[in-house]
Amino acid sequence: MKKITTLFLILFSTFIYAQPPLVLDQNGFAPVHFDVPDVQLKTLMDNTKAWSYSVNKKGADFSEETDHSINVTALEENAFFIRNRGEEYAFRIKYAMSINFEKGQCTVFFTVKEIYDGEQLTKSTLSDYFTSDGKLKEDYRDAKPSLEKTANDLLKTLYRKLQRS
Repeated sequence: MKKITTLFLILFSTFIYAQPPLVLDQNGFAPVHFDVPDVQLKTLMDNTKAWSYSVNKKGADFSEETDHSINVTALEENAFFIRNRGEEYAFRIKYAMSINFEKGQCTVFFTVKEIYDGEQLTKSTLSDYFTSDGKLKEDYRDAKPSLEKTANDLLKTLYRKLQRS
């Protein structure tokens, strides 16, 4: 019985958080799609704003808001890191999430707009971390998984909020 209960919990937790992950490549993050409850669009939009206020303690900007979509722009501290000669360097990002609702589906586009080293805006973009053939450069091997974790943590909290709509 204990084994069955454990198996059930593992399967159940997998289904609960079954939104597809954001994956980073040389072109940025591919959009993700997931189902949302069949409720009024206003409820989904209100919950999206409430989510943004809860995860962005320093505030967020909302733009291009329609009755079925919204863009959220905010800063994320310690969004990713790189290691160089044993030292770890953390970077913050300004990101934009374009969130669109249509017929029980949500589509999320995650874009890194700016990269900061402390308070200093860097001149680098995510594509600078990849070679021309799309492979991650050796010096940035820690950047991809740490940035994907940050993006997916944000996506997971949005997903949870919308599922409770």
